[in-house]
Amino acid sequence: QAGTNNRRIQCSKLFMTTNNVEEHLQTRIFEYYAFADNEMRNIDENVIIGDLSSPLKSEILSHFCLVPLRECAYFDAYSDGAIFSLIKSLKPYVAVPGEHLSEIGKECNSLYMFQKGSLCTKDATGAITNVAEGAIIGHLATSASSKREGLPTHQLQIELITANLSRSKGNPYVIVENGRSRCRSLIKNSRNWMEKIDMKVKVENGKNHKTKIIVKEWRKRQNHATIGRGEVVASESVSSDVVVCSITDERGKAVGSIELRARLTALSETKQLSSHELTCTALSFSHLYRLDISDDQGLTDYISRSTSLNIVDRIPTEICEDIKELERENKMPGGTPNDGVDWDNPVSLKSIPSTQNSVDGEGKRRSVFFLEWADTPN
Repeated sequence: QAGTNNRRIQCSKLFMTTNNVEEHLQTRIFEYYAFADNEMRNIDENVIIGDLSSPLKSEILSHFCLVPLRECAYFDAYSDGAIFSLIKSLKPYVAVPGEHLSEIGKECNSLYMFQKGSLCTKDATGAITNVAEGAIIGHLATSASSKREGLPTHQLQIELITANLSRSKGNPYVIVENGRSRCRSLIKNSRNWMEKIDMKVKVENGKNHKTKIIVKEWRKRQNHATIGRGEVVASESVSSDVVVCSITDERGKAVGSIELRARLTALSETKQLSSHELTCTALSFSHLYRLDISDDQGLTDYISRSTSLNIVDRIPTEICEDIKELERENKMPGGTPNDGVDWDNPVSLKSIPSTQNSVDGEGKRRSVFFLEWADTPN
């Protein structure tokens, strides 16, 4: 494999040098090769998933994406069956550094489920936030979230000072969670944290806001481990004292603590958001799963047709087009004239004769479409 990788790099160098490719673009291409060789280990996820049977493919994609999809406000009205249907349409995707997955004021034709890497978002006021793993990126997701929860009213600042974590091996980071909105800190390898996390939140009543703190540990080529969770209450007080946030594991056992400061400030008119849209940019090579909006729209149309009482209206569009073409030729699949057929009242039709082995003029088997109705009701 090392020889194959080296030959690919040498051939690419020769090709790009011969065709006067800009050095900046050459650098980006070689960085991608390094990511594919070292981080991905030359594994093509599209090939692996494509070789699986349909049930296994759905199961492995559900392992990564079921929970994020179920938690997204855009899919609140979707049944579990509809969610599983969408999961079959997901495709692995790698975002390169500097790539915009969504931009304010521009159409976004995909939703992305963030798995690993480094992404940040910037809102209309210029506020920048690091994206936490498991987030769904796209204008449809942020629009649904703003409709359900409303636009932010306050600025929340969490200042991380020091951490004392007994179960950490040296690469912890913090996720700040407010409802279904989450952002994350940088990965630290020392006890002194000294980092500020800013995010905009909606405060319902009063001047206090409870925020969840999730501490995780980064692990190379593995799922990041959850060390523990804690809670902190931010208030609108002028001066915020340093507080100690106790971190406990899933059994309620203390695994450490974080010293931090939490401030809550009402948004001024200049910092209030007028749009739900965000610009999301990849800071490093990032692994995601992509859902095309066209696949979601196709499922929505199918569900809408399924509620129709008229069976003909449930026929997929492509089949209806074949029927119209046959009507123009004034013959049905078996060669029987279609005079007198009323497609608006199909119950009156008793049968449509067809030959299963019908062939066209080129000797190819013709698609056969069967319809069956009960006797005409009294």
